[in-house]
Amino acid sequence: MRDPLQIGKYWRSLLLKWREQGHDGLTIPFIIGSQKYLPRHISRQDIEELFEDIASNNVVEVYLNYCLTINDLILGIRSGQKLKLPVRNVALNGASSNFYLSTFLDDFEPDVNSVATELTGRYQGFIDQKEYSRNDNERGDFTLDEMEFIQACFADL
Repeated sequence: MRDPLQIGKYWRSLLLKWREQGHDGLTIPFIIGSQKYLPRHISRQDIEELFEDIASNNVVEVYLNYCLTINDLILGIRSGQKLKLPVRNVALNGASSNFYLSTFLDDFEPDVNSVATELTGRYQGFIDQKEYSRNDNERGDFTLDEMEFIQACFADL
């Protein structure tokens, strides 16, 4: 049985701590792959469940944007200067949510199910191959520093 108090805490912890360190966001494979370090009692999410959870959370606003540094899509926390990022709200079951698309992603339908379907098609192959990280424009498993970051984020879960 899923513990509703634990669902979503892992991705919030990752994104908040990453933002606190001055970084913009994390890729979908990074977030999904990080779950291998979760305590056993916490249920795992696929991409669709992740985006439903992000959209329905009432703790933080999250955006999806293209990152020129790594040439990939990232999820980030809308706070500080990121509140100025031009975005569109993504609907969850026809209602507004706490999930946003940057206007750079105009080709995405602003609906959680559509976004999840698009991103599953784009990233599931990398996730299946355990290519969670992107360093020097190469996909691969987590680096030691990334593993330590993830484990530190999950220490209180």
